[in-house]
Amino acid sequence: MKIYVASSWRNDHQPKVCEVLRAAGHEVYDFRNPKPGNEGFSWRQVDPTHKPGDPVTAEHWRRLVDYPVALEGYALDMGAMEWADACVYVLPCGRSASFEAGWFFGQRKPLVVLALDPTEPELMFREATIVGSLAEMLDALPSRVAMPVAITRVLKRLRPLAEIGQRVIDYFADTGECLLCDVDADRENGGPPVHEEHCNLAPVCGEGQEGKEPKSDSVSAALPVDQGGEPR
Repeated sequence: MKIYVASSWRNDHQPKVCEVLRAAGHEVYDFRNPKPGNEGFSWRQVDPTHKPGDPVTAEHWRRLVDYPVALEGYALDMGAMEWADACVYVLPCGRSASFEAGWFFGQRKPLVVLALDPTEPELMFREATIVGSLAEMLDALPSRVAMPVAITRVLKRLRPLAEIGQRVIDYFADTGECLLCDVDADRENGGPPVHEEHCNLAPVCGEGQEGKEPKSDSVSAALPVDQGGEPR
């Protein structure tokens, strides 16, 4: 499985998490080593005087994210997020990793929140899988992706509707009532249900198109007939 590890440069657990995931057979994107020869993006690459945690104005922030080296770092991370099947969000971390986790949830991709140390609870992470150990993290990740995760989620949500629809079909098949024909109007007029040509319930309830010739069997009609009139 392709895993995006979202965390902080200041998180000491992040390298071990990547190591454990790779040992388990997963492909892992490590933002600290996004590609050979690249040690990850840092604001110091844009502004050598910048220190972690230094506040900047909104105007300065807009300029920083448009530097070529910043755009390259963004493209690497964003491309990896689109590539990945799931995200492991390793606490503690900051706003960037939280934004990435939210993106994965919005894409309906599995999101695992790993809290190896006690931490302050957050309500909206109820939608994620919250684990407290590396072993739990591995158990929480699907062993493989049979189809795009978004499609899987949609199908799971549609399953109850399909079951309800089947129950409705079974009910009308058992009672002989038809969803497409004007059964109730015919009964109010004192007559039996009149089924249209499109109705598939006629064989079930015994009604149908009286006086019409039955349709010939297409398979039998296509067979050659011997002199005795029986198909060969």
